[in-house]
Amino acid sequence: MPAFEFITSDSTGKPTATDLRRVRSRCMRGVHKKPNSRRSVREAKQQQEQARIVRLSNSIPSPLCTDLSTITFADTIGPDSRRLIHKVLASDLMSQFLAPVEEVTEFPLDKTAAPISWLSDDAPFLYAVLFTGSLMEDLLSHERQEPRSETYKYLRKTIASLNEKLNKPGSHLEDSTLQVVMNLAMSTAVMGDWDAAWTHSAGLHRILALKGGFQYLLSNAKLHYKIDRIIMAMAIGLGKKLFCPFNQSTMWIPLYPAADPTTGFSFDIRMIPEIDDQRLIDIFRDLQHFAWELNERVQNGERCEGTYFQKATHSIQSRMMHLPDRCDDSASELLHVGMYACVTPVFNTFRRNLQFSSLAHRLKNLHRSIEMSLISEAHADLVIWVLVMSAMTVTSTEDFWIREKWAMVIGKLGLSLEGLKSRLSRVVWLGPFFEGAYRKTYNALSREDVGIFLANRSKAHES
Repeated sequence: MPAFEFITSDSTGKPTATDLRRVRSRCMRGVHKKPNSRRSVREAKQQQEQARIVRLSNSIPSPLCTDLSTITFADTIGPDSRRLIHKVLASDLMSQFLAPVEEVTEFPLDKTAAPISWLSDDAPFLYAVLFTGSLMEDLLSHERQEPRSETYKYLRKTIASLNEKLNKPGSHLEDSTLQVVMNLAMSTAVMGDWDAAWTHSAGLHRILALKGGFQYLLSNAKLHYKIDRIIMAMAIGLGKKLFCPFNQSTMWIPLYPAADPTTGFSFDIRMIPEIDDQRLIDIFRDLQHFAWELNERVQNGERCEGTYFQKATHSIQSRMMHLPDRCDDSASELLHVGMYACVTPVFNTFRRNLQFSSLAHRLKNLHRSIEMSLISEAHADLVIWVLVMSAMTVTSTEDFWIREKWAMVIGKLGLSLEGLKSRLSRVVWLGPFFEGAYRKTYNALSREDVGIFLANRSKAHES
């Protein structure tokens, strides 16, 4: 019910001067408000953020079980483990690690999603939940530190119980087995144990092949996206291509016809003549179009349909991975690895940037070989875009080479936070995935004294 305000009047029935001012103020509210003023823009952002919070709260499942005494677990666990299970089921922990993709998409139900009965029937799944929950607590309270011994204990029990289960005929085809192995692959990557992540991913590949491979994934968009995320993590973390299920007959067909309307990105990759591989050009233009569509939906307060999101990201990722490992010229190579860096946040998890050393090494060598004064403006836009993508998603802002290159390129140009963002927005900008990381990266790198790097570089050349 709306709130009413009452005004008083004198003996003649006229309102007081104070009440008249209140009436006029109420009637004129918003009349002189300019739609593009800082106040209007700020209020619009606040409304969008409130809408996002409401969507998130609706997407977080309600507690599956508040009384754990009613559950008979698949193995005997202590009170601390029960507390952790309750925390995971109640989603107060899970909600803090929703990948950004969950906030902007609406996926159909995952047909292999875990029912609560698995906690009673499947010991590997029980310990996998405990392992993931413990790891989440580590990431939340001890970021960039080694996981606790408790987390490793749950990991060992998960693997031991999984190996025991796999001795039973047909157990490798169960959905719970798929979920456990998928969990192990992604979680060990988050921990930085890439050898273990590769081993679990290879096992996941074999399980999927036995369940029908690409055809099996076609009917489950959310599961397909999760698998794609693991494939991408292995490619850019280890430089190894695990497998990439794809329809070979339609592989190189662009997602968006060339006749489609142009997007809001003014950068045209065809302005760099060295880049002449049409497959690479088509992938980049598809990435531009997809990013533009996603930005438009988010700005309008809409969510992207999950099946469309998965198909688009899968097509872009798969074609990138089917290109040769190295391109013939530095401009094409820069574009290729730059796109990997760009899509990395789409496949990250737990709001945590993984350490992708393989991709970081390629980017480092490329950036060091480029002399800005010798390239065209279009080429310079590409270099700046890839440099910022590298700093945001792949490397650490503490790496000397990224700080030095930032000083030599961004610092020398004197680009402000918004000025640099405007230049990046010519190329590709994935707003929902970049905004927070971009501001953090810019502030971290722009604190440094550019003169120190220029002086050090000059001394290095003199010596």
